Amino acid sequence: MRGRHRSAFTLLEVLLAMALFGLGITAIMGLLQMSTGLENEGRAHAELALRIEPLIRELQEEVFLLDPSGRIAGIQERRAQPVPGAEDWNYDLLLDPAEENRPVRRAVLRFWRQSPERPVAEVSFLLRRHVPLERRLEAWVR
Repeated sequence: MRGRHRSAFTLLEVLLAMALFGLGITAIMGLLQMSTGLENEGRAHAELALRIEPLIRELQEEVFLLDPSGRIAGIQERRAQPVPGAEDWNYDLLLDPAEENRPVRRAVLRFWRQSPERPVAEVSFLLRRHVPLERRLEAWVR
């Protein structure tokens, strides 16, 4: 009598193949989700790129509060402010309170659309404790 010739897969082989296929699909779905998040972040940076530099310049000139003699008296809080030229974007200006009296402070602009709890992009820059002379004179004249 001849030995049996096997022509089909066993149940164990089919289950193992399905498990490996499921792991592969799960990994691919995770990569797709991650790439979608990176794409959204890239779009946000591209959309905001031309507006960030003028915004930083404006903040460096206008963010400091002046007393009647033209001296720096504090910093304006900037929360939920619209980004000039990008109507559906908002920003928060974050400053470290521990650096309050330093001549240069690290500032962070956090950009968001629907909710400030879900920022889309952040940009760090140095904020010098400097106010243009024209603005100081305006405060002094008033």
